[in-house]
Order: sequence, then C-alpha cells, then structure tokens
Amino acid sequence: MGRRGRTTGRKGLRTVRDILFILGCTLGAGLFLRTFLVGAFFVPSRSMEATLLPGDFVLVNRLAYGVSLPRCLPLIPSAASGIRLASFSTPRRGDIIAFLGPEGASGTCDRPTLVKRCVALPGDTLRFGSRRMRLNGLSVDLPEEANSPASLCIVLPHAGERIRLTAATAPIFRPLIEEEGHTLSLEEDGAVRLDGVPAGEYRTSQDAYFVLGDNPSSSIDSRSFGVVPADRVIGKAFLVYWSRGGGREIDGRGNPFAGVRWTRIGVLLR
Repeated sequence: MGRRGRTTGRKGLRTVRDILFILGCTLGAGLFLRTFLVGAFFVPSRSMEATLLPGDFVLVNRLAYGVSLPRCLPLIPSAASGIRLASFSTPRRGDIIAFLGPEGASGTCDRPTLVKRCVALPGDTLRFGSRRMRLNGLSVDLPEEANSPASLCIVLPHAGERIRLTAATAPIFRPLIEEEGHTLSLEEDGAVRLDGVPAGEYRTSQDAYFVLGDNPSSSIDSRSFGVVPADRVIGKAFLVYWSRGGGREIDGRGNPFAGVRWTRIGVLLR
C-alpha cells in the first residue's frame, strides 16, 4: 500500500507540473502573439465613421510594416522600447493604421492608441485653406465644421531630410521632433526654439505620415496633433472582430448580447 501510494503521489505531482507547464506555454504564446503579431483595439469615437463605428473592436497586424520591441514592459529598458528590429514595408496611402497618439500625462506608457487613415506619405505636399485640402495638387473637400489649418503648406519628410520650422509648421512637426528626444517651443513673436536655441530647420531621422479620420468633422487627427512619426506606427488594422452599440453590456432582462452588431463581426477593413 505504501509503495502504491508513493507511486500515485508522484503521478499526481507530475500531472500538476504538466498542467502548469501547459498553462505557462499557453500564456507565453498568448503574450507573444499579443505583443509581436496581432493587437486588439477598441474604437470609442465617431472619427472613422462609417468605416469604423463607436463600439467596434478591431484587430491590427503588428507585422504589416515590421517588427518592433514592445513598449512599457518591465524587462525592456525605456531607451530600447519601441525600437524597430526589422522593416518589411511602410504604410501606404489609404491604409488604416494604429499608432500611438499624443503623449499622455505619465509619458510613453500613457499614450492612447488611435486608429486613423493614412492619407499622405513622405514626399507628399499638403496645402490647406478655406476648408479644403490639396494633396499633391489634387483637391480634397472637408466639411464646413472640420477643424483644419487656415493656411498652410507642408512637405512630409523622408528620414534624413530637413524640414523648415516656422510658426505655422512647428506645431505640425512637433511630434516628429519630440519623438526624437528634442524639445520644441514657440515664442510669442513666432520665433521657433529647438532645445532652447533659435532654429529655422531640423533634420529628421525618420519618416512622417499625415492621418485623417474618415469622418473629418468629428475627428482629432494630424490637423490637430501633427504628423505621425514612423516609430509610433503600431500596425495595420484589418478586421472588426466584435462590435457593440448602445454602451450597455447587459439589457434590463439580463441579456449579455444586447446591442451586439452581429453583421459587423468579421468585416474586413479597406
């Protein structure tokens, strides 16, 4: 009986170790997929109507443009977080991209993740004026209530190119410059200071993109917070995997599926 009991105990211990090993592998695989391959993000606003609706949950291909070290993980030094390890391609005009938005109160880890459409690429010329945007000479009408620069012309830079810094262009290029570790300030007289020194131009080390919401009248995008530096791009949104409207998870009769938009589940994004 004693020998049989010891054998049974060892088998039970091995079974527990096997279960813990399987759980550990499952959690590790899930963390790897979530960190490097596919991200899941929630759409809270109307900025992308009707392509995306408030309450949509979208999947983002993190490998669409390359492989980057994750941000805000305990084992990743802050200086190395977000570094791109390999580049496969770059965003194309019309891609719906997920990216880190303006910096939050607590730094990089507090930045919101935004989903917008990439409308202009490095080398493109953008002109704004009278509720109209011209992209490489082609006119794009904006709603009357859309928030747009009154009069502005910019050329989006490639990595290594110089950009002109004026009172009008500095706010647009601020995210690009601050992402590279510099400070940018605008004096009352319109003078631009880079790291406290007067500056009229800046050489960037990364590409810049201009994004808009598909619903410009209700979108906070590059017209407000400036260009999106390449290092802030997370990936390409490609699928709506869940959607719920109405803002309630359970209706008055206890139905957990109340408000689910069944017809939107599985919608491919274009």
